[in-house]
Amino acid sequence: MEKNIPNTFTYYYVAGSTGGVDPLAGKYLLKAYGINPDFEGIQSNVVTYAQSVSDIALRKSVNKEWYKKNELSPGLLAYGYNVLMSLDPNSVLLTQHDNDSYPVWMLQDALGIRTDVLVINIDFLILDSYREKVFKDLSITPIDLRTKSINDYGLNWKTIVHHILTNYKNIRPLFLGLTLFPELYEDFSKKLFVSGLTLKYSDKPLNQVAKNKELFENLFLLDYLKIGFTNDISQSNVNIQNLNYFKSFKIVYDYYKSNKMVDNAKKIRELSLLIASKADDHKLIDKTKSDFK
Repeated sequence: MEKNIPNTFTYYYVAGSTGGVDPLAGKYLLKAYGINPDFEGIQSNVVTYAQSVSDIALRKSVNKEWYKKNELSPGLLAYGYNVLMSLDPNSVLLTQHDNDSYPVWMLQDALGIRTDVLVINIDFLILDSYREKVFKDLSITPIDLRTKSINDYGLNWKTIVHHILTNYKNIRPLFLGLTLFPELYEDFSKKLFVSGLTLKYSDKPLNQVAKNKELFENLFLLDYLKIGFTNDISQSNVNIQNLNYFKSFKIVYDYYKSNKMVDNAKKIRELSLLIASKADDHKLIDKTKSDFK
């Protein structure tokens, strides 16, 4: 392709965006972005590159322009906002997917929301250079993944999460997004405590009733769960992610029930059933009715 169409947007874009999370392709991607920064989809690729090389200034610049295009799902942004509200000051948050990472980075970069939080997508930690920097910054013992198959993502994800939770020095509060696959952290279930849409890591037992109650009553933006005023192209993904509210809601619901706060309990039950109904799963609806009876 370089021989036939050298020094063109098409060549630079293809060369810079077909390698997934590959910092080496960045020079081509940035040339493409310089030629046509408004090309559909290029912003997400540049944000990916910026994150992979820890260029937060570039990520912030691109996210500010990307935000103006109104391309990201309103539902995912609202979910991401509530994730950020779930966290303690100066926290570290582990995420895993596009839908739980890019909206949060955009909220931080374009709107200045919870910029104290360090959001780490574990997919990027498979990159040696990125992982080495992050682990050094957080005083985590290095780990060599070269003996693992680079294509065995499940094994690498679990190895990385297990390593972090085993070697974390509590320099900053550590949280795991509920969007992570549960099998990645199931061995540490006794050290993980529900905090809104996240799990807080702690060596000591935590009572999270007050925290989750405060989130539900005062901090979470919940209207989007009831009705949306845009055609959200990611609505099916939003509906699935919204199921993660159940863990926090159940803690608050049980508190309301035990304190005979009937109206409050009814409110959270109705909202939980609405979330379940949008997932279009009859068994889930029945389970939700049972859990919030």
